[in-house]
Amino acid sequence: MSNYFKFFLGFLFFLIFGLNLGSGQKSHNKHLKELETIINHSPVFNRHFSGFKIEDAATEEVLFSKEADKYFTPASNVKLVTFYTALKILGDSLNVWRVAKLEDQLIIQGTGNPLWRHPAFNELVQPEPWRDSKLPVYLSFDNWKGTRFGSGWSWADYPYYYQTERSPLPIHGNFIQFNKDSLGKWSSTPGNWLNEITIDRSDMGSRPRIYREEFANKFFANKKAADTLFNLLVPFRTDNETVLKIFREDIQQPVSLFKLPRESNILFTDHKMLIPDTLYRYFLQESDNFIGEQLLILCSDKKFGYLDPDKFINFAKDSLFSDLPQKPVWADGSGLSRYNLFSPNDIVLILRKLFKMMPQERLFSLLPAGGVSGTISASYKGNGKPYVFAKTGSLANNHCLSGYVVTNKGKVLIFSFMNNHFVENSAVIKKEMNKILTYLRDTF
Repeated sequence: MSNYFKFFLGFLFFLIFGLNLGSGQKSHNKHLKELETIINHSPVFNRHFSGFKIEDAATEEVLFSKEADKYFTPASNVKLVTFYTALKILGDSLNVWRVAKLEDQLIIQGTGNPLWRHPAFNELVQPEPWRDSKLPVYLSFDNWKGTRFGSGWSWADYPYYYQTERSPLPIHGNFIQFNKDSLGKWSSTPGNWLNEITIDRSDMGSRPRIYREEFANKFFANKKAADTLFNLLVPFRTDNETVLKIFREDIQQPVSLFKLPRESNILFTDHKMLIPDTLYRYFLQESDNFIGEQLLILCSDKKFGYLDPDKFINFAKDSLFSDLPQKPVWADGSGLSRYNLFSPNDIVLILRKLFKMMPQERLFSLLPAGGVSGTISASYKGNGKPYVFAKTGSLANNHCLSGYVVTNKGKVLIFSFMNNHFVENSAVIKKEMNKILTYLRDTF
């Protein structure tokens, strides 16, 4: 082959490649312009405070950004922050109990472990250090430095399942399951709380309801509950005596309260277990506030040796998230607090960290999948397989969605949509976001 012919082939290849590259870039720029037009001219997004950021996971190219440096109330998008934090701090195991053996006592402290006797994790085998000991069991709560509610929570929401109390030794998820079957038989789990229920016939609500006094485990059922079937989850007050009572019933042996001396040199040992993916999957897909709070308490135990979720948040902000574009206001592990403030920039960076941290298949298996699982099982449906893997965040007048889109070309895009202060039904917001996500899937 002559040098002239080689040069001709090389020039031809370069010309074709260059033309294709230029054509591809033009097409890409055209799609970016269309995306910008769709979002900026949306009659829905322009009626409230909205912010968006979309980037290519592989190249980190920003495809679109609008108000991405502004602060928003993220609601349960905070759970993505908690998830990343737990992965970094806890590693692959969590401390289940702190145990000290004295000559005549077995002293147990909780670590915030949310798994203990939780009905969603009954299949898990967990350490039970009292089983191999003949010593009398004592519970100590002296390592707890937190409060029952997070900063900025609505105290009026104490009777509702989504706001169970934070605690050092959670048990059965810190809620009671009240049930009335087709034969009219009432039951409660854990224990027997039926003697603590009073029928409030003045409550004429159209749905069965059981609620309690704020600072006591005295429960009330409305007239509808007396007349129909129900299955209701109600938080209990996690005072020391209540936890002792339930713990005694669970392990079927006497349990007493132990108060550590002010100057104590008692040595506690840790009892650990591997963290199952079922914990993170339940946390993210069910958007479980209780687990979000307890994960930060577990992190505090790991870092400090005692349970102070607020102090741990301050530590994590300075150590794990010092590189966030906008310094966040971070108040809790669940997103219940209205004090939380994050930007779309912040959430996209955390999602990028998660994407680099674990295999894509595992990450996507933990998140809600559009049309398939979790809080987006009825939304963002794909053509035969899910293409949106994302965490929702909802409070009154606020709805956010942040996660990943898998395009038809196999690309992964990272996005954060944050919508605050709208007055219409959130279904309108979700429908408009679905247009954008579908466009991303079909175009990029």
